[in-house]
This record gives sequence, C-alpha cells and structure tokens, in this order.
Amino acid sequence: MVSSQRKVFEEAIDDPLQRGKETTLKSERNLYEMHLRSQKQLHDLELKCDNSNAHNQGQMDQPKAKMNGLKTHNQELKTKLQEIRKQNEMPMGLVEQNEILIEISLSDVQHHLCT
Repeated sequence: MVSSQRKVFEEAIDDPLQRGKETTLKSERNLYEMHLRSQKQLHDLELKCDNSNAHNQGQMDQPKAKMNGLKTHNQELKTKLQEIRKQNEMPMGLVEQNEILIEISLSDVQHHLCT
C-alpha cells in the first residue's frame, strides 16, 4: 500500500517529469502545493500538541493552586505559633522570677530559724 503523500508525490512530480509532458514550472507548483499541505499538517499537529499541553497545564493548575493555598495556610500557622511562643515566654519568665524569689525567701526563713 502506497502512502497518500507518496501517491501525491508520484502523481504530481515523478510521473509528469518521466513522461516529459509537464514543465518545470508546473512541477515546481505541484511541489509547492505539497509543501503547503505538509506545512498545514505540521501546523495542525502543533495546534494539537498546544491544545494537549494547555489541557495538561489546566490539570496541573488545580494542584498548584491547592499547594499554594496550603503554603499560605502553613505560613499562617507558623506565625500563630511564633505569637503563642512569645506569649508563653512572658509567663515563663515570671514563673522563673517567682521561683527565685521563693527560694530566696525560703533560705531567709531557714536562716532566721537557725539563728
């Protein structure tokens, strides 16, 4: 089975030249027409690839958007955690100060009891 492009090539270029009935000008025109058909096929294939890529890109955009949302949420959680840590540092500092004061007071009491 001869491919359709080969058949067109044989009918448009090979046969006329072999028979000597066609001029170079007509052969060039036929070759140019074949070039245009080939160019259109290439363009159609490129469009098909572009459409496929656009479809795949659309499918990828959804997970990317979700991922960006999760990143934003994660950053918000980190910020809240830092705020809570700062809030907890203040009471811990006060607790440490109170423990020191209690120890001093206990040693004072012990000192007074012993004397």
